[in-house]
Amino acid sequence: PYQHYEVRHLIQSEIQLLSDEKPLVDPAVFKDKIVFVGLTASGLVDVFQTPFDAEGQGRMPGVQMHASVADSILSNRFIRPAGDWWRVAAVFAGALIVGLLAAFLPFNAAAPVALLLMAGWTASAVAAFNGGLWINMNEPLTAIGLALFSGTAYQYFVEGREKRKVKTLFGRYVSKDVYAQLLAHPDRAELGGKRREMTVLFSDIRGFTTVTEKGQPEELVAQLNEYFSRMVDVVFRHHGTVDKFVGDMVMALYGAPLDDRDHAEHAVEAAVDMVRELGELNRRWAAAGRPQLDIGIGVNSGEMIAGNIGSSSIMSYTVIGDNVNLGARLESLNKDYKSRIIISDATRTRLRGAYDIHPLGDVIVKGKTRPVAIFEIRVPSPFMASGVAESSGTVTAPEEAKL
Repeated sequence: PYQHYEVRHLIQSEIQLLSDEKPLVDPAVFKDKIVFVGLTASGLVDVFQTPFDAEGQGRMPGVQMHASVADSILSNRFIRPAGDWWRVAAVFAGALIVGLLAAFLPFNAAAPVALLLMAGWTASAVAAFNGGLWINMNEPLTAIGLALFSGTAYQYFVEGREKRKVKTLFGRYVSKDVYAQLLAHPDRAELGGKRREMTVLFSDIRGFTTVTEKGQPEELVAQLNEYFSRMVDVVFRHHGTVDKFVGDMVMALYGAPLDDRDHAEHAVEAAVDMVRELGELNRRWAAAGRPQLDIGIGVNSGEMIAGNIGSSSIMSYTVIGDNVNLGARLESLNKDYKSRIIISDATRTRLRGAYDIHPLGDVIVKGKTRPVAIFEIRVPSPFMASGVAESSGTVTAPEEAKL
């Protein structure tokens, strides 16, 4: 903001004036001005480090510092520090905004906001300085950076804890694609307990006690493990969750822990595949001289309560409710009807695919006072331990409703 003139130019101008020539520096430029004389060469001792100077090098001659002081006094323009409330407000607001964003948003969404706040604060501080107000930039910028780091670290550890919980609860009981979805979005599982429209499937080996009395324990365990491996693969293939094994019974869920609009369809598809898979296993076991097995499957749909149930030390994800109990009752009815798959009317009305469905009438199951309409799904499979009459045709679910 100040005009600088070198001494050699002034001497040359004086010589030019004495020779009646036009001077290099017009003497009029000094009229009514305050002139400071000093040394500006960088190699001399009258040069000082400052946080600001016109050339942006951080070094200012002493004479320019004197001129700046005089200019501030004459113009009554001084660099004033901002009040403490500015600093506190900036630190608190920046840290709060960035911390919350980093805690609940992905890093790639929170980081740009933090950078924008930093850039905005820096621009505001520069503008304020040009207006004579000095604002400390370090504390707010540091607070924003620490908030971004802390929020991201919090999210990382919280998500890690949720993923570990999901892994503990579901790692062995759901298919790989469902497990991947749970890890990516653990909040969707809603593990605390929730009413869900879903389908439950119970599958039990018929007459297994008789089989165990005739076979060797080691061979029976190996055969049972092979059977369970196939059945679990079927459950996973149709987007189901293995709830538990009880003896030779498998309980599977469809529509939990993740929502599934086609839970009934997937459960029935799994039931049909279970019968077919067991038929293939029986073919191999018969060729090897091992005992053959038969199964009964019950499928029911409706509102159930799904969530973590147990103690503080031992807990598992399962479902409870009348509709769960009805599914178990339907499975046991296969013995009376000499069938393999029995479904409720609630499941049948949700089906869209073509299945060999036959009405079995209304029954009053244990725990119910009103009769329940039940239906059999027949699956031709020549390699089963006991045969059932094959149907004469296939009907779709809507057609079956007319029966």
